[in-house]
Amino acid sequence: GDHRDLHSFPTRRSSDLTIYLKGISTEYFGTLTHIRLIHGIFNSNREKVLIDKNTDGLFWETSENLDITFSGYFRAEIWTSLGKRAYTNPIWVSPK
Repeated sequence: GDHRDLHSFPTRRSSDLTIYLKGISTEYFGTLTHIRLIHGIFNSNREKVLIDKNTDGLFWETSENLDITFSGYFRAEIWTSLGKRAYTNPIWVSPK
């Protein structure tokens, strides 16, 4: 697998959620070119793109404060200038 580092760390307080998203690459895999954060709704085939950004560099990070109103998941996707991709596993959340 790729050696890029892609992490997302949720912090939960009732229905409030803060997602921390960080992407790191190396010259071997190419600069980061695109990052996407997706929120999926449990028991449906719907996903909502929360972050969809072009970027240029070996490092990128952000945090998003969200209000969760339904059960679902978050996942991230990242692309590099050399055509490499990385995907996170889903992080499952439910409102209180």
